Amino acid sequence: MTCIQNIPIVDVTQKNLSTYRAGLEFAIQNADFIAIDLELSGLGNRGSLLAKFDFNRQYEYGLPYYRGNDQLETGKKKKEASPLRQLVTHIIQTKIPLVFHNGLLDIVFLYHHFYAELPSKFSSFLCDLTELFPSGVFDTKYLAEFVIRCGASFLEYVFKRSVRDNEEQAAQSRKHIEVSCPTHATSSEVVTRGYSTSRDLDLSCNDDFPPVCLKYSAYGFCNQAKCLLSHSVDRMLDKEDIQRAKKRIRRDKSQNNKRAKTENASPISPPEEESVEENPILSIGLAHSPGEDSNRAGFDAFMTGFTFAHFIVSQARVEDLDKLHESHDWKGLIKESFINHLFLSGRSQPLVVQKSAFAKTSKQHDEKMKRIFNKADSE
Repeated sequence: MTCIQNIPIVDVTQKNLSTYRAGLEFAIQNADFIAIDLELSGLGNRGSLLAKFDFNRQYEYGLPYYRGNDQLETGKKKKEASPLRQLVTHIIQTKIPLVFHNGLLDIVFLYHHFYAELPSKFSSFLCDLTELFPSGVFDTKYLAEFVIRCGASFLEYVFKRSVRDNEEQAAQSRKHIEVSCPTHATSSEVVTRGYSTSRDLDLSCNDDFPPVCLKYSAYGFCNQAKCLLSHSVDRMLDKEDIQRAKKRIRRDKSQNNKRAKTENASPISPPEEESVEENPILSIGLAHSPGEDSNRAGFDAFMTGFTFAHFIVSQARVEDLDKLHESHDWKGLIKESFINHLFLSGRSQPLVVQKSAFAKTSKQHDEKMKRIFNKADSE
């Protein structure tokens, strides 16, 4: 059984960057894909988040960055490139696929603050992206909404749904995701997060108080300050899984009845709807106390990456998964509909990142790419 616990989240600052930098660059160099979350959705209770935010610590230890083009030599002074820009440059050089959740704003922010000035035309911006990330960008919100057709598409929901489905696949000895993490020394800079299986569901349980908030279950947020309805994603998934299990019981019994009739046997009586003994369903619970910071971008990035990996495995053909053990080329599992499609809020179609025959890449992008790859060639 796959249990997601003790995922290390490292808080990289000016104080410890020299300690972790080599490891970061090694991880980038050897990654199959990189999941990124910049906490730019604006959803949820941002007031309480800011109330706990330590601005003094941010000022003292935060890694600096700036908008626009690279700040090159000015007179006799030569500014050292931002370390964050250097890491993004390293990602560009390695041509690794990037994975986001609802990622358009994240990509715009990355481009403007860690790469170059935004182009004046959106068509040029899309052309730039196709060259920046030739292996593609992926958006798990788009995949959840348009490809997988999940019940909802906000990150916590699709992650927990993926964990539950992955647990079921593992229990049935089907292809599934297994998680392992490098061990880190105990430190105030490293925190752990996780989800783990906690209990079984009783299919006879009809407790629906308080009922689930429909707006929260659909969008992952509720703008009512004192909403009395449940905002628990686990509760939403429990209800889904109960309905799944009951439907599966009815289907299995119906098939047994048909089989019995064809064999001229006495039909099996239909089951009681409240039967609880056959299908225990795993409930995924948060493995840390509610009082802890539950909205770290590092763990959100992990949730995005895990969800993406699960989506690939769940959509791949069995024969292709078998070939993966021999070739280790996971990119062969990716469907055309997965790549370079970004979710657009309020639109029925995604944004497709592709180069137009009627648009050109931006001047600042062309100049930056020359600097990046000329430097890489010289090294």
